Amino acid sequence: MLTGFPDLSNFAESVRLATADVSEHVRDAVDYFHIPSYAEYFSSVQDAYLDLAQASKSSWRLFHLTFRPLYILMALLAHYVAIVLKLLAECTVKHGIVAAREGAGQARTAAIWFVAWQRSLSRGAVFAELGVISSAVGVYLLRRHIRRKRYVERIRSWSTRKKARALRRYKNLVTKVSKTSMFLAMLLPHALFISTVSALKYFAPWLIRYLATKTYLINLISLWIPFTRTVLLLHKWAGGIQKEKQKSVSQDTNGNETKK
Repeated sequence: MLTGFPDLSNFAESVRLATADVSEHVRDAVDYFHIPSYAEYFSSVQDAYLDLAQASKSSWRLFHLTFRPLYILMALLAHYVAIVLKLLAECTVKHGIVAAREGAGQARTAAIWFVAWQRSLSRGAVFAELGVISSAVGVYLLRRHIRRKRYVERIRSWSTRKKARALRRYKNLVTKVSKTSMFLAMLLPHALFISTVSALKYFAPWLIRYLATKTYLINLISLWIPFTRTVLLLHKWAGGIQKEKQKSVSQDTNGNETKK
């Protein structure tokens, strides 16, 4: 007999015993967890399928019986709506075609009349029309160019800076004069105005005569500017008085709440 090799009969017996032990434990687990058999499980699935199919048929029949009147009503309304839309479409298309034909005819008539009228004009009138059209296009392009380059804003900013600089120099001059004499500082605006008017009267009397007799500058200076400034001042005072009243009322209300 060969030595050094395991006994195959004992090994087979051990495997058989282990397999039997595992099978017994599996049967115990099946019995413990109440796992159904294949036949029982198949029968339950078949019954569930039949019940589900029967429930679906019953639900569909209930839904059909419940919403059948609404479905019939909607179908009837849709039928009449389709008829109305068809009639509207036919009338719209017909009127649209008629309107398009009439519009085309009127446009053709207007074009013929315009061409005949242009031919009847003289050369000077045609040049005048071209000048007007060119001027309108030029004005539009100039406006776009001015808005793109912001010339108005730049001129306004430049004038504001120059005005502020002139006012600052004038205030500095008044301050220097007031250090010498307050009376002279009070007379300085009047002296500057009289000097300017006298120089203008002496060097350009024709300009004064033209502004006084040929323009509305006298009415503007004597009536409209004082009237406008008076109205603006009254509005400003009225707004200030209203704000003061509101401020006093709010202060009184806060004081009463604090006392309470």
